[in-house]
Amino acid sequence: RRYCRKKHQQFATACNTDTTAMSVGVIRYQVPNGNFPEHIDHCNDNSWVYLLSLGCSANFVVKGSSPQSEKQQFRFRSGDVLVFDPSSDAAIVHGVDSINGDEVPLLDCPEELQQFRFGVQCRVKMQTQVA
Repeated sequence: RRYCRKKHQQFATACNTDTTAMSVGVIRYQVPNGNFPEHIDHCNDNSWVYLLSLGCSANFVVKGSSPQSEKQQFRFRSGDVLVFDPSSDAAIVHGVDSINGDEVPLLDCPEELQQFRFGVQCRVKMQTQVA
């Protein structure tokens, strides 16, 4: 949570905004069949989502809302962070296809991080600062 808050503070300063609320959730994905269906968030409350990946890497899918946007798949590795607008207008399609058990983040990391991927989601509601 401290990591997400620090990253958010950097982002908020650059965007001239204040945080009004923050929630954190964690999903544990098992190797190799852990997945989360592709979906669009519909959080129309001026919030941003910060996804932090811990443990095994995930085969992550993301696609923007424009007709020219193509679906992108990438390895979401331990320590990576993805930031996006979760509003209906942004219509960011995202999901987890599978988990890679062959990529261990560190040799001396806790055993649970070698067997699972943890998706940590920080949802941060923003308010524009008035000058």
